[in-house]
Amino acid sequence: MIKQTSLALAALAAGLTAQAQDAAAPAAEGSALSVTVDVTYVSDYVFRGAKLGGASIQPSIEASYGDFYAGAWHTSELSNTTPNATETDLYAGYGLAVTDILSLDAGVTRYTYEGGSNDDTTEVYVGLTADVLLSPSVYYYYDFDQEIYTIEGSIGYSL
Repeated sequence: MIKQTSLALAALAAGLTAQAQDAAAPAAEGSALSVTVDVTYVSDYVFRGAKLGGASIQPSIEASYGDFYAGAWHTSELSNTTPNATETDLYAGYGLAVTDILSLDAGVTRYTYEGGSNDDTTEVYVGLTADVLLSPSVYYYYDFDQEIYTIEGSIGYSL
């Protein structure tokens, strides 16, 4: 647990450092490179309705350049009592504005567990989002290793 807590604190410090450097550097005109670092604490790790772990720290980093993006996301259960509670996902995708209202997103995610178990999978996705009230979106995911698909719809509103 100390190792996991140290990892989470290091990721948090790296995120704060990256944000501080970004704020101190003058914005380069025409630069489209963006980097986001995030550290999240969750009381339960739930993915698509299934509880995969208890209290966890989830650091992530994402870089985007123009319409392309790539990143890494990690979750580490603090109690380390759930099998495969340590997961690292690598993903890349492309987002494209189809119209002023509709956006298309397509990409691939590689899910890895406990440093390379038989549960590792690769999934592709494509989604459509509308920039209107409640921001509706629909995504289709296909997992090559498990040979299953998921369709996910969502709405949301930001205050």
